[in-house]
Amino acid sequence: MAAKKKATKRKTAKKKSAVAKLEAELPKTVRAYTKEVRKQLGKLEKDVGKARAQASRRGTKVLREASEYVGRLEARGEKEFRKGQSEAVKMLKKLEKAIGPKPKKKTAKKKAAKKKTTRR
Repeated sequence: MAAKKKATKRKTAKKKSAVAKLEAELPKTVRAYTKEVRKQLGKLEKDVGKARAQASRRGTKVLREASEYVGRLEARGEKEFRKGQSEAVKMLKKLEKAIGPKPKKKTAKKKAAKKKTTRR
């Protein structure tokens, strides 16, 4: 009979350990919970700040390139400006792309569906 009691104790011990793990993950008090949430919010704010700074750098770089390009066009004169209009449009599109939000990546299903429609 002693052996059966050990087996049941072990089973209940495993169940308690799972519950204990869950309880360990939960904060003990509201203060501890708010502290954890504030810490995570701080990290999130830093990430947003980094993303904003990166977008600003990209936009500034492209603006600088566009400004230099316009300067070169002015130096070439009116004839060359007519030829370079398409290049100017490309530069503006590049600027819009750098400043605008990044497009979402297409999923595999959408890519496969697109391939099927283009094959026909």
